Amino acid sequence: MYSANLLAMFALDGQTSFNFFKNRWTSILRENNNLCARATIGKHLASVTDHMGATSVMDMALFDEYGNEEEYPNWPY
Repeated sequence: MYSANLLAMFALDGQTSFNFFKNRWTSILRENNNLCARATIGKHLASVTDHMGATSVMDMALFDEYGNEEEYPNWPY
């Protein structure tokens, strides 16, 4: 079994506070408020994925806590 990784963040344009826990982190991001940044980042992300701003946690659902492969894995979008 290979390592499963998780990428989560608040938003592509960051947050105004230095408090790391101020906002809820997610694997599905909101669109950037800055139109220029949205177009630039969107163009870059579109070159590698059809699901911009979202990362899957499927790799974490493929095995149970004991390392056994799940027959019917279930994970959130």
